[in-house]
Amino acid sequence: MSYKVILVHLEHALSMQKCVEVAITLANQEDAHLVGVATTGISRFVYNDHSDLFDKAIATLTERAKQLLDDFEGVCRTAGVRSYETKLIHDDAAAGLIEPARYCDLVIVSQAAQETIQLISPIPEYVMLNSARPVLVIPNKGKPVQLDGHILISWNESPEATRAITYALPLLKRAREITVGIFQSSSRYGVLSNPPGSDVATWLGRHGINVDIVEEYLRKDIDEAILELAAQRESGLIVMGGYGHARFRELFVGGATIDILNNSTIPILIAH
Repeated sequence: MSYKVILVHLEHALSMQKCVEVAITLANQEDAHLVGVATTGISRFVYNDHSDLFDKAIATLTERAKQLLDDFEGVCRTAGVRSYETKLIHDDAAAGLIEPARYCDLVIVSQAAQETIQLISPIPEYVMLNSARPVLVIPNKGKPVQLDGHILISWNESPEATRAITYALPLLKRAREITVGIFQSSSRYGVLSNPPGSDVATWLGRHGINVDIVEEYLRKDIDEAILELAAQRESGLIVMGGYGHARFRELFVGGATIDILNNSTIPILIAH
């Protein structure tokens, strides 16, 4: 497969510049059509309010979104992107991205900000769960993005992990080195292929992709184990399946998917 349509979310975030740079690089490499999407940030369900104060707020937010789109067009022209377009959506960011995301091959978003507790799913998780598309999450902190260096695949034979690897094939083919990390717990011991990872390594090999298999027995939370192995291998990207649970449960208990999305300082390609 290849990425022929790439969507990048434009917002006032710490990593937006990196998101645009990654999107342009991939669009030029894949000869893809690039879609820049900005939202007003106000839910479409409250647009029936026609008070003067509301209208002024909408006008201000619309102008901010239009400025993001204008800046994006300028950067695309300078970078020589062959095909691109912009979309202004009058909705909150998470819900507004879902429809255009469904008609793209890859969605690029910023890591969620950590300053406040959110009672609804942050953008990366919401888009992953509802768009049926792979999401490339660019961190707010960390080193410059390098997707063609070392890639860590978190593998557990699940449908989610299988989809993530399949969606990541264009990136895996460009990688300098790839590690398939298998994180065994006592409850799953013996469930994976024997030897663990051999089947996925064979499949990737038929695509011309060679991998190194690393098997770890969990003595810590899986999110910590994945991030630790990524740091040891100096990975530039993590590829993994995303798993959704009740939002209020994860607010207080914490889920591996959310913990990795929140704490990673390297990009993550995630699919549900």
